[in-house]
Amino acid sequence: MKHFYKPLVISLIITLIPGVVLPGCSRDDKDSNPDETLEGVWKIISYKIQPTVQQAAEGEVLKDTTILYPTDDGVQLYLRLNNGEYEKIIVSPTDTTFENGSYQISGSEIVISLDNTQSKYGFTISGSGITLINKLKAEDGEIGEKIISGVKVAEDPFFDKHYPYTNEDPQLSCSVSHNENVSIGLSDNPMPVLADVEIRGEKLFSTQNNNGFENRFYLEIKAGTSYSVQITNLESDYALSDYVEISASDALPLGKVLFVAEIEEGVSTLNFKVQPSSGCLYIRFFSYEENVSFSFIVEEALPDSV
Repeated sequence: MKHFYKPLVISLIITLIPGVVLPGCSRDDKDSNPDETLEGVWKIISYKIQPTVQQAAEGEVLKDTTILYPTDDGVQLYLRLNNGEYEKIIVSPTDTTFENGSYQISGSEIVISLDNTQSKYGFTISGSGITLINKLKAEDGEIGEKIISGVKVAEDPFFDKHYPYTNEDPQLSCSVSHNENVSIGLSDNPMPVLADVEIRGEKLFSTQNNNGFENRFYLEIKAGTSYSVQITNLESDYALSDYVEISASDALPLGKVLFVAEIEEGVSTLNFKVQPSSGCLYIRFFSYEENVSFSFIVEEALPDSV
């Protein structure tokens, strides 16, 4: 199952939409206890509303909306699940707020009770990643899909409910070498993404030295394992430059270059395989054009295709 999000900045906080029921999704580890698998702290990476039709209930337009966390304002969202107790934690640079409720697990569905409202979500868990999916419906049928993606992190003293969460996440250890003072998406502070999730980019960002435009991403992966990178829907103005450079490496700042190619006008897809020696994989798009759009997905390569 592929899920999507765009690296855009939109000021919207996740709300659990009441009264929406969605089909459950199967999990990789069918033998595990779902309560034990779900229990813990989940750091939310992205939130997306993806319409299937433009016209929602009562004539309102359901807009294609995406949030990446942390936001430009430094807001980060966490979900905490522990023995039936649900907690939504919103961390900002100045304070931390908590919303408390409860939850119940039934197969691959979770029912969350918050503010006297119950909401049902299907979920899939792959390694340290989680995806929650809602099928948004109106009287006339399905109008869209809500997709929430996150990673599990270690619980730490920020749960004393007095201080923002600032510790480095063990599941995102690659970020130790990143510079959080630089805008997210640039080479020194790449954007975190998950494997098996299709990423959509709408444009590139001006580099720190203003010599072009870029967008860089990183994933936590298995060291020494081969991965397939599939790029589609690549488009550019091609006014100032006749190519878009795509590269992959396995560490910052001067890690081994695993792949590099210049994609010329008329080519919109690219497939390649990489085998990082570290547990970090970086994907970078560069051009002298700002208006470059693309989609890509990173998946573990099948043994017979390596």
